[in-house]
Amino acid sequence: MARKGKAPPEDVVPEDAARHQRSKDLASAEERLRALYERRDECNQLAAAARSIRDTLNTNRSQLAAQVRQLKAQKDGLVLQQREHAQLRDRYQAQARAQIGSRAAERTRLSPSLVGQIESRRVELRQLERQQETTSLSLEVERSLLKRIAGARADVARLEQDLTAQTGIQSQVQQLDVSIDDLFRQADAEHALVQQSSKQIGALIDQMSGLVDDIKALASESDRKHAEALEHRAKADQFHQKASELRSKVLGVREEARQERMEQQQTLAQVRTDVVTALEDPEKIEAAHEAALEALLSGKRLEI
Repeated sequence: MARKGKAPPEDVVPEDAARHQRSKDLASAEERLRALYERRDECNQLAAAARSIRDTLNTNRSQLAAQVRQLKAQKDGLVLQQREHAQLRDRYQAQARAQIGSRAAERTRLSPSLVGQIESRRVELRQLERQQETTSLSLEVERSLLKRIAGARADVARLEQDLTAQTGIQSQVQQLDVSIDDLFRQADAEHALVQQSSKQIGALIDQMSGLVDDIKALASESDRKHAEALEHRAKADQFHQKASELRSKVLGVREEARQERMEQQQTLAQVRTDVVTALEDPEKIEAAHEAALEALLSGKRLEI
């Protein structure tokens, strides 16, 4: 007996096509989900790299800032030293100017013609004395001559005292000259230290200016890297959000497919149970035998 299989129901093919399409869509969605996760991870890696560079730049900037603080401390110390040297210089110059005034006042007490005056009065005194010794004079003329001699001697004595005092004044003036020169030498030495400190301060300022420019450049680059990290992180968040939404859909489709498989498995199990039950029923078996016998007797083909 030839057995002829039953033709599949007409609605099976559309269901299989739908199931096949859903499987393809699920595979495509899972592929897109993996791509989104990869893009998210790539953006997170780029953000981490940008943050690492930013942190390195900030570290370098902090190191340069520490150098600037050290240089500033040196500069401030030199400024204090310069101020002290400038104060000493001004003090020495003020003392020298005061002594110059004192020297000028003392010099006004000096008379360059004092020695000549003394010599002139001495010559006059000798002439008067010679006249008194060699000339015969009347009593009245001699008295007058003696007065003149006494006056000349008094003038010489006074002028000699003035000369002695003038010698002391000249000594004081010379001492003032030496003191003034010494004060100006000290002032010049302090001024040289002021100029030296000024050059050192200028060099430190130039060095600090260069470091400050470097710090600004590092800060600008650090800000750029920080913005770049935020941009990559924002993109990673966008990809993560899209992946989360797609994952929810994929999980939903997977759940639907799982439920459908469970239903199919349950249906298949029920069919198997029904078949086994039917095969084990004697009445149904006998009816089937009779139907098969009648079909054979009537010349019909037997279908199983």
